[in-house]
Amino acid sequence: MKILNNLRLGGFRKRLFIVFAASAAVAITLSTVIGLTSARKAISDSVRRDLQVIALRTAGELDQYFSGKTDMVIAARELLSYPDEDKFKIELMLKRLSLEFLHFKELAVYDIGNRLIASSSPEQEASLPEDLFNTAKNGKTYRSPMLFTKESLPYIRIAVPLFWQGEVFRILEADIDILAVWNKIDDIRIGSTGHASILSQDGVFLADVDKGRVLNMRRWRDFVSSDTSLAGERGTLEVRDRNGKYLYVSYAGIPSTEWKLVITQERGEALHFLTMIYQALFIIAISLIAAYYIASWLSRRISSPVEELHKGVQEISRGNFGYEIPPLRGEEFSSLASGFNSMTKSLADKEKTEKALAVAERLAAVGRLAADVAHEINNPLAIMKNYIYIIGKKKMKEDDPNQQYLKIIDGEIDRVAKIIRSFNEFYKGSQATQVEEVDVIAPLGEVLAFCREDLEEKGIAVDERIAEVGKVMANKDKLKQVFLNLIKNAGEAMPDGGRLTVETKKGDGTISVSVTDTGTGIKMSDLEKLFTPFFSTKGVKGTGLGLSVSYGIIKNMNGDIEVESEGGKGATFRVILPAV
Repeated sequence: MKILNNLRLGGFRKRLFIVFAASAAVAITLSTVIGLTSARKAISDSVRRDLQVIALRTAGELDQYFSGKTDMVIAARELLSYPDEDKFKIELMLKRLSLEFLHFKELAVYDIGNRLIASSSPEQEASLPEDLFNTAKNGKTYRSPMLFTKESLPYIRIAVPLFWQGEVFRILEADIDILAVWNKIDDIRIGSTGHASILSQDGVFLADVDKGRVLNMRRWRDFVSSDTSLAGERGTLEVRDRNGKYLYVSYAGIPSTEWKLVITQERGEALHFLTMIYQALFIIAISLIAAYYIASWLSRRISSPVEELHKGVQEISRGNFGYEIPPLRGEEFSSLASGFNSMTKSLADKEKTEKALAVAERLAAVGRLAADVAHEINNPLAIMKNYIYIIGKKKMKEDDPNQQYLKIIDGEIDRVAKIIRSFNEFYKGSQATQVEEVDVIAPLGEVLAFCREDLEEKGIAVDERIAEVGKVMANKDKLKQVFLNLIKNAGEAMPDGGRLTVETKKGDGTISVSVTDTGTGIKMSDLEKLFTPFFSTKGVKGTGLGLSVSYGIIKNMNGDIEVESEGGKGATFRVILPAV
C-alpha cells in the first residue's frame, strides 16, 4: 500500500503514452516516405480515371438530352399524322405545341412537294433544304449538326416524315433550342484549367467555354501540336498544345450523334507537387490523430488498473471502508482487486461491529443509570408537586400575581417527569421482553392507520409498498412503539409536506421495514450520534431518547436499525429482524 501511495501515476501514464505514440509516429513516417515514391503514378492514374468518368457521365447525359428532343418531335408527329387541309387548325396545333414545349423554337409542316403548309412562326422558310427534305421524304428522321441563330445561339433542326396509310404525305420540321447544352458544358470546370468541349465528327468545336472557337468553327487540330486522333468511342490521351503545355485529354462519344464530349486539363495542375504534399500531410495528420488515440487508449488500459488500486488505497486511508474496486482487466490485477475488496469488507465489518458494541455498551450503561436516576428523582418530584399545589390552593389567593410563577414551576416539574418516564422506557427497551411470532404487517398497518390523518394534514403523501414477507420473533407492542417513533420522526422532518414511503422486503433470512422521507435529511457528522441517548436533531423539542429506545428494543429482538441519509435529501431508517 505504501508503494502504491508513492507511485506517481500521472508520470506513469505519460511515459506509456510517449512510448506508444513515438512508436506509431516512426512507423507512420516510414510508410509515408515509401508511399510518396509511388504517389505521382497513383495520382496520374487517378486523374485519368476521374476525367474518363466525367466524360462518360456527361456524354450519357447529353445523349439522353438529344434523344429526348428527338422523341419530343416524334411524339408531336403523332398529333399531325392525318390529312387535314385546314391550315388554321394545323397552325393552331403547332403554336400550342411550341407554347407547351418551350424547347421548340419553330415548328412547320411541309407537303410532299416541299411547300410550306403551316408554321408556328410567320418567318418560316417556304421550303426545306434539299438534303433535309430528301431524308424525311424517304421515311427517315433527319437531325442537323449544331446551328446558330442570328444572335449566335445554338439550336438543332429535326425533321420527321408524317405517314398516312403507309405513305409519306407530309414532313414535320422543328428547330430546337439547345442552349442548355452550352450551359452544361460551361458548368463543367476542373480546377482552373480543366473544362469540357463538344466536337463534331469532323473535329469542329460545337460547344466550348471559349465561344470564339465555336462561332469561328475552329477545329481540334488547330490547338494541339500534332494531329492527335480521338479514335474510338472513348479514351484518355496525354497531348501537347500549341503553347507547349501538356494536357490530359479524355473523351467519349455521344451515341445518338456523331459528336464527342472531350474533357481537358493541364497536366501541371493535375500533378502539382503541392497536391501530393497536401495528401501526404492529410494522411500523416489522420494517422497521427489515430496514433494519439490508440496510444492514449493503450496507456489508459495499462495504467487504469493501477490508478483504481491507488484510489482504493486513498479511500481506505480516509476511512471509507465501503469502497470497492471495480472489476479490472488482467488476471493479476483482477486477483489483486478481489483481495483488496475482501480486505476492505473485513475492515468495514470490523468497524461496524466495533461501533455496534460501543453503542450497546453506552446504552447498557445509560440504561442502568436511567433506572437509578428515575428511582431517586421521582419521589422528590412528587413531593415538590404536592407542595406547589398546597401553596397555590391554600396559602395564596387565586388572583395573587405569584400564581403564574407557580404554574411555570409546575410545568417544568412535569417536563422533568416526562424525561424520567422516557428514562424508564429506555431502560425497559434495553431489557429482555416477552416475544412471540408476529407478522410485521399487523403492527405496521395499525401505526399507519393511526398516523395517516395527521400526516395528510401536514401535506405528506404516504406511499405504502407493503407486501407479505412473513413473521418475526418480536413483541408486537414494542414493534408498534418503534414504527410509531420512526414515522413520527419522518413526519417532523417534512414541515412543508413531502412523501413518506413505507416498504417491506424479505431478504436472505431477514425481514426489513424501511421508512423513507423527503425531508431535510441528516448531516454526515450526525449519523454516528443518532442512537446516542440525549442526542437530538430537533433542538429543544426533543429529549434525544426516542431513537435510543427504538434501537434498544430492536437490538433486544436480535435485530438492527440502519440509517441512510444525506443533508437536504431525506433519510431512510431500516428495521431488520431475523425471519422465523
